[in-house]
Amino acid sequence: MTTHVASPHSAFDSGGRPGGPVRSVIRLHRGGLWVWVGYLAVTAGVLLWLYGPGGSAAEQDSIYCSHHQCYDFGAIGAYKDMLIVVDVLIRAVAFLAPAYVAALLVGRELQHGTHRLAWTQGVSPARWMAARLAVPAVAVTVGTGVLVALFHLVRSAEFGVGNWGFFDSNVYYDGGLLAFVYPLLGVALGALAGLLLGRSVPAALVAVAAMAAAQLLMHTLRFKLLPTETRTSSGTYDVPGGAELQGVDEANVHHITAHFHPASHVWPLQFIESGIVLAAAALAVAGTFQLLRNRAG
Repeated sequence: MTTHVASPHSAFDSGGRPGGPVRSVIRLHRGGLWVWVGYLAVTAGVLLWLYGPGGSAAEQDSIYCSHHQCYDFGAIGAYKDMLIVVDVLIRAVAFLAPAYVAALLVGRELQHGTHRLAWTQGVSPARWMAARLAVPAVAVTVGTGVLVALFHLVRSAEFGVGNWGFFDSNVYYDGGLLAFVYPLLGVALGALAGLLLGRSVPAALVAVAAMAAAQLLMHTLRFKLLPTETRTSSGTYDVPGGAELQGVDEANVHHITAHFHPASHVWPLQFIESGIVLAAAALAVAGTFQLLRNRAG
């Protein structure tokens, strides 16, 4: 099997200025970048449909159903189904990023040995790896920013359909910082797995599994990152609007205590979790460069 590689000098511009490895990654992986643009276009298209004709039709059905007995069929059902699709597409980025970086940006080059060509032609191993981290990190951050902005546009329309509280799982992830930081962690995990294993498929599987484990762990810890507030009432528990209920203690019918996160905890919780995720990404990047130095040295 013949492996096609770039020219030995393809990592540099005509003046030999820094930045050549980045342009080389963009050129060699322009197909992947176009796939990413298409992915963004499809997701953005669904969001714009929710903001436009889909939302308007669902709102009309919702008005009708407020005076008649209805079920989630027709426009309302379609609107809710597309909200689920959007949630899946935005969350999937955190798994697609490590798979692509591990399999194609790092693992395949190590598997085929094409990385040695760059390393022997003036591109240091550190610059080689930095380019493979920088390009996907910028791509997922910019693309995710577009999707999050459109998600908030849909949320602001207030069609009266769906769950839009900030503690609702789709809003908490799709409309917050988590949609940005988990793909960045994925890029770091993908680079580390690709370098560790040096083979495309195993590296991708390990990177995706590591992302799944990280998300499962943080999902378990998410609402334990800040102490909850409490409110005691009689007859039934009572929490403020927009709060996330965490538990209820029922000593007796006259003494019921609710434990909850008020709406004011949304952004502190987001910042704390995002900080933890970015710290994990930084550790993965540091480990990648240390491993690279050991192997290249």
